[in-house]
Amino acid sequence: MVSGKRLGLLAVSFVLALLAVWSLPRLEGTEESYAPVVAVWGTSWLFYCCVAAGMDGPWWRPAWGWREPVFLAALAAGAFGLRFWQLDSLPFTLGGDEAAQGLEVVRVLRGELRNPFGTGWLGVPTMSFFYNAWSVGWLGANAGGLRLAWVVVGTLSVVTTYLLARRLSGPVTGWTAAFLVAVYHYHIHYSRLGSNQIADTLFTSTSLWLLIRGVQTGARGSFALAGCCAGLGLYGYAGARLTAVLLLSVTVFLLLRSRGRVRARVAGGGLWMLGGFVLAAGPMIEHAVRRPDDFNARLNQIGILQNGWLTREVELTGRSAVELLFEQLQRAALAFHVYPDQVVWYGLPEPLLDRVSGVLFVLGLAVAGTNLFRGSVRARRAAPMLMWWLLGTVLGGALTVSPPSSQRLIGLSVPVCFFVALALRGVMKQACRQVRGIRPGVGIVAGCALFAAVSLHTYFLEYTPRRIYGGRHAELATMLAPEYRRVARTHRVLFAGPPEMYWEFATNRYLAPEAEGEDVLGPVRLETAPVVLKPGRGAYFVILPSRLGELEALRHWFPGGVERMVHSAGSGALLGVVYRTEP
Repeated sequence: MVSGKRLGLLAVSFVLALLAVWSLPRLEGTEESYAPVVAVWGTSWLFYCCVAAGMDGPWWRPAWGWREPVFLAALAAGAFGLRFWQLDSLPFTLGGDEAAQGLEVVRVLRGELRNPFGTGWLGVPTMSFFYNAWSVGWLGANAGGLRLAWVVVGTLSVVTTYLLARRLSGPVTGWTAAFLVAVYHYHIHYSRLGSNQIADTLFTSTSLWLLIRGVQTGARGSFALAGCCAGLGLYGYAGARLTAVLLLSVTVFLLLRSRGRVRARVAGGGLWMLGGFVLAAGPMIEHAVRRPDDFNARLNQIGILQNGWLTREVELTGRSAVELLFEQLQRAALAFHVYPDQVVWYGLPEPLLDRVSGVLFVLGLAVAGTNLFRGSVRARRAAPMLMWWLLGTVLGGALTVSPPSSQRLIGLSVPVCFFVALALRGVMKQACRQVRGIRPGVGIVAGCALFAAVSLHTYFLEYTPRRIYGGRHAELATMLAPEYRRVARTHRVLFAGPPEMYWEFATNRYLAPEAEGEDVLGPVRLETAPVVLKPGRGAYFVILPSRLGELEALRHWFPGGVERMVHSAGSGALLGVVYRTEP
């Protein structure tokens, strides 16, 4: 039972949260700082969690020796190194969407973007730009500064993967799953991008770990923190909304499949979790209610039910909606085995797992699915991971356009590695029973080493040199950005790229903000001068391959220039031509 004193303290938490939510509409359109509102909001849910934890008795109960934290810190350091090494140049290209988010971060640093509780570019919550501001403010508006914040997030998700997998299936599976995530090329790639998709892995794994910890120990503080973490996920990538759906699904499953004291824990803990979620998510819920179109902007663009894609495809192809949905589900579910990525966010030309790991993943998934409806609690411990994979595949894959799109499935890297670890452990156990002298630990270590070798070779030696990420336009912009900066005081950039690419392309503006430029819209002809330059300024023309036919006219109007072909260092394809005249 909750005492009257604690009820009063909990009431204070909700009053503070209501005060923060009430203040938000009144700050819009003013020059007042949001800092007091952020402080009140943060205090509300932190205070709530402290009250919940205070009901559990001593909050610190050492359960580990010194070795486990030391080894976990070493694993985290290794994961950080793999994500931080040559961060500014691997991947070489600064993608257009990366740079667009970087421009929002710059707006935060300049004081132009002040509300952390809204949505900005493409409906992305502005809180992620405020978080990213610390690394850009420290290292500058460059690729490394933009990406460092997400290296930290990706590294932390390795730690929370261990904590979650250990709770579900013991330390061996925990270490194996965390190591696989640490060296997995897919997870490494998104941890090295200046974009917030990798936060899905952190919010969801942390929330699930806290929920399972609460179920196993009865700690109210764990339930409260799980709800808060799910609520905070709403301020990250849109895919993190899956976290709340997943927590609800796992809670309902546990209520239906548990009995006695465990069911009572889940029921009571679920209320604490709900309270934490409401407090942490309150300002974003207020934004969603007041501006639903802004809140759901991204989902309305990519959701096949929201944007009318399914209806149009039925009319255009004559196929049934069920057939189309099954094809969508098939492509999403087999992203790790059969179908390559469909977008340049990653663009790996093969599936996201190698063949051996793909087989282990299917085996682990099958074992978990078979155990789901068995009577023992131990057999059902993989259920949260199974539900994570299933919900992510459907909501982030099948019900969105162009599956598999890797940026929407990155959260699944954690359950995928968990199932690979589960299967690897099971296979090694069976091998030990059949062959004397084989120790399971040796086989698991060998399997992890093989996975790491294949994965790291795939990413650092095969993938990144090909410069697939970002596409050719972003590669061109990244290659030319240093030159734009060098000639900013003496030349004007004249960009012959429309309608394929424009000067305002985000990578240009983020990496070379000081450069002056404009688009050359119409075809350049011999009869009419394309632009008039200011006295003392040279011309720095960039001509895309689709407009190379206009180069002769540019030579006519601006004679004596220096011409240079720009080729991709990966594919060798022609990206553009630079034609530079002196002032």
